[in-house]
Amino acid sequence: MSFIIRLVILICLVASIYVLWPRTPHLQTFDPATVARLETESWKTANATGSLNGVAALYKLYDLQYGFAPMTAIALAQNSARALHLFRSAADAMDQEKALPYLQSNFATLKSSAKASFDSGLAAQQLMNVWMQSAEPASAETIAKSVADYWATFYGKPASTFAPAARPYAEALLAGGFTQGRPADWSRVETSLTQAYEKLAAILK
Repeated sequence: MSFIIRLVILICLVASIYVLWPRTPHLQTFDPATVARLETESWKTANATGSLNGVAALYKLYDLQYGFAPMTAIALAQNSARALHLFRSAADAMDQEKALPYLQSNFATLKSSAKASFDSGLAAQQLMNVWMQSAEPASAETIAKSVADYWATFYGKPASTFAPAARPYAEALLAGGFTQGRPADWSRVETSLTQAYEKLAAILK
């Protein structure tokens, strides 16, 4: 057997082990700066249909930050990118609702894969409400309250616990181009998301 064939077999074996090796996802431990950077990238590319950059950023988020198995991370990334695209390119509130089934599918997968106990349907609707308020746009205070309610459902802590992290996240949403006709400020988005995730990580410890 030639060296090239042996090398190909070894690479396939390593790849199979990487893909199939059991993993335990962790939703409450992550690197704030990395999550902020990847989420910013996914928002940047949300308006481009089938953007590989957005899917790649979300795959890294689910695989490397939250520890999902590669095939699950791919499915989560594709659904997240599709939901973002449908919402960001929607002409009105009725069109925006087309993103909800993809969010519902994602939260159901997150719940089952991570063996979590949150209400996946409620979490999906709450995140949709956050996006819709950002598109109106509502005030930062209103959006922050909805973000805190969403995290309370997702992480199982009182909403008031998340207030310090929810405000900078709301500011990121308002700067992130969710409102039609308002240009995005990507530097501010990433800075605000970093602040939000730093505070969120501290709350979840």
